[in-house]
Amino acid sequence: MEKVISQQEPGHHRILNALGDELGLSWVPWRLMLAHALVRPLPEDMAGRWRRIVYQSAGVKIGPKTMIRGVLYLRGGRHAVRNLTIGRDCLIYPPSSIDCCAPVTVGNNVTFGPGVTIVTGTHEINDPCHRAGSLLPRPVVIEDGVWLCLGVMILPGVTIGQGAVVAAGAIVTKDVPPHTLVGGNPARVIRTLEMEVRR
Repeated sequence: MEKVISQQEPGHHRILNALGDELGLSWVPWRLMLAHALVRPLPEDMAGRWRRIVYQSAGVKIGPKTMIRGVLYLRGGRHAVRNLTIGRDCLIYPPSSIDCCAPVTVGNNVTFGPGVTIVTGTHEINDPCHRAGSLLPRPVVIEDGVWLCLGVMILPGVTIGQGAVVAAGAIVTKDVPPHTLVGGNPARVIRTLEMEVRR
């Protein structure tokens, strides 16, 4: 039998961990906490490039020329930062909330309207004593050129096809075909969008 050696945590680590548990911050990587502290005082709709640089410094993969207009709320534990990839030339309006229990991939030239929520974690249905069973993380993909309008919610395992538009307030429960306009709860295809590039 392999011997397990336990080491006592230093006193200051125990204090910080206890404080983190009390404030609900124990799962937040310290670099992400620092990033939030640096960007939160900035007026919304300003310093979008500065916010990108700060979140990049925290470990989030963000392409050039992407603008983040407010605080980017990331959830998903210690892996939240490494599970998020945002492409170039994107525009993200606050407040946006991204659950990164599983990978979230955002393509190039994507626009998030205010109040967009992306969820990657769901649960298996358990017995009557506790219905929310084990966590089931499922990745979300937002392809190039997508526009997510005001208050859109994307649920686990969904892919939004290239050039699609998701109408305000829609809840997306299944994959969205490329170059379509979808809306409603659950979101359904409203019409096909033209694919010709305007110059």
